[in-house]
Amino acid sequence: MRLFVAVELSPEILEMLSRAQALLPKEGLLLVKPENQHLTLKFLGDVDESKLDAVKAALDSCVRPPFAISVKSVGVFPSEKFVRVVWAGVESKELVELTGAIDSALSRAGFPKEARPFAGHATLARAKDKVDVSSFLVRFRESDFGSCPVEKFVLKKSTLTPQGPVYEDVHSVGLK
Repeated sequence: MRLFVAVELSPEILEMLSRAQALLPKEGLLLVKPENQHLTLKFLGDVDESKLDAVKAALDSCVRPPFAISVKSVGVFPSEKFVRVVWAGVESKELVELTGAIDSALSRAGFPKEARPFAGHATLARAKDKVDVSSFLVRFRESDFGSCPVEKFVLKKSTLTPQGPVYEDVHSVGLK
């Protein structure tokens, strides 16, 4: 099964992001549905079901106190000249710390450690063609989409379909 660890966004932030998404160019982009927007903390890829209990145990060891995140600004990966992903940025020292704890715990369970530093973001759209999003970036680069509490993180299963991914919660870890 294809798995990843994520934090979900509040309905209020999803609404704000949806309003911003509506102003993206209509051609060349595939918008991420609001119900599919999240913050990926760790992508595990295809995981054999026999490893699921070890993954859950590793995640259960990462409990931290609840905290808040701020969703601010927009940007693109890898560059404005070659847009593959349009994103909204997420700021939180505690989120970075939680991601590091998850990465370490999962590495002890046999998963590779992340090679790149964590860049918290919610994907708004993926480019299917060359696209110019410069006016969108200018308009929203300094935007503040709000803050929300993080009271849990979730292990999600991703099933790829022709209509887009379908996500299913596999395991949830409450923060205390």
